[in-house]
Amino acid sequence: MGRWSQARWRPWPTRADRLAAEHILERLGIDALAERQIRELSGGQQQRVFLARAMIGDPVLLLLDEPTSGVDIKTRDEILHLLADLNADGMTIVLTTHEINSVAAHLPWVICVNRRVLAEGDPDQIFTASILNATYAADLRVVREGGVILVADAAPHRLREALRHTHEGYEHAHHEHDHGDHVDHAHLDAPVRTTDPPR
Repeated sequence: MGRWSQARWRPWPTRADRLAAEHILERLGIDALAERQIRELSGGQQQRVFLARAMIGDPVLLLLDEPTSGVDIKTRDEILHLLADLNADGMTIVLTTHEINSVAAHLPWVICVNRRVLAEGDPDQIFTASILNATYAADLRVVREGGVILVADAAPHRLREALRHTHEGYEHAHHEHDHGDHVDHAHLDAPVRTTDPPR
C-alpha cells in the first residue's frame, strides 16, 4: 500500500517492492509477523506495522498521531528510539501526543496549541504552569526534580501519583536500555502539538 504511488502503471508488487518491505519489517523488528493478520497483533505490534506502512514510501516528512498511545513502557521507549534513529537519518517527524511526562517532555521542540499557537520551544523553557494551564484549560502543576520535568493535576494526591509513575518509567528506561551516556537520545528534531485536554 505504501509503495502504490511509486508503482505507476504496475498493479502488482515488484521484487524491489518486496525487498523494501522486508527491510522495513526487519528494521522495526516485526519481520516474524509478516504473514499474520493485523487483528492478531498486540497494540505495540500494530503501532510498528503502521510505522512500517508509513516508512515504506521513503517519506521526507512523517506525520504521526499519538504513536505511543496504548502501548507499554518498554514498547513506548523502543518506538521513541526508533523515531530518533529515523530523525538522525534525515527524516522530519511531527507527532501529536497527550503524554506530557513520558513523551513530550523529552522532545527537543514542542508546540502548545489551543485554537492558536500559545508557545513553542524547548520543553524546559515552555513547560510552565501558566502555559500548560492555557493549553489544556486545566489546573496543572509543573515540578522539576533531578532534571526531569513532571506535570500533574494540581490536586496533591494526583501529583504524588504522577511522581510515582514518572519515576517508574524513568527507572525502567535506564535499566532496560543500555545507551551509555546518551540515555536521552530518544529526542526528536520535530515539533509535537499538544492540542487537547489529557485523557
